[in-house]
Amino acid sequence: MNALRVSQTFSRVAYQGLRLTQATTINYKPLVALSVRNYSSEVSVDGLFVQIKNDMKSFMRNKERTKLAVVKSIISDITYAEKAQGKPVKSDSEIAVLIQSAIKKRKESIASFESAGREDLAVNEKEEVDILQSYLPEQLSEREIEAEVLKAIKDTGAQSVKDMGKVMKQIQLDPAVAPKSVVAELVKKILASAK
Repeated sequence: MNALRVSQTFSRVAYQGLRLTQATTINYKPLVALSVRNYSSEVSVDGLFVQIKNDMKSFMRNKERTKLAVVKSIISDITYAEKAQGKPVKSDSEIAVLIQSAIKKRKESIASFESAGREDLAVNEKEEVDILQSYLPEQLSEREIEAEVLKAIKDTGAQSVKDMGKVMKQIQLDPAVAPKSVVAELVKKILASAK
């Protein structure tokens, strides 16, 4: 509606700091919801972020508390990464890297809880890991990653662990399907055994 006709029985109306008399025509612009946050400006309609947001609504409706807590933590990680980088987390690959980081933290917690004899807390963390992994694309096997590492070592002529940086630059694997930590570990292991 472009104009709002105020025709109340009272003589004056307070509207956005203005005092308007009866039967005054004012331009009316609907307020935009300021609390809506744009976590990612270039996410495709069927992207991972959209799936996570839709799942959050579904988990809220169905009162699935553990799953809801996990997806909220993913959204929180995305928001934090965007603030830290000063730019939107755009791609599914970037989101997958954040999810892998969350999985790594939970696996460390599982190890701590198990060593402390707190199996009940370890079970909760394992459940959260399973939920997080459901959002990741199919991961490359260690053998597939190793093949890429060996190719990169051959291409760069790397001889020892000192050449690890050259090898890592040469490897062009999507971190969403091959976590950098796994790749780096394999590179180090292979170069160390090449002595």
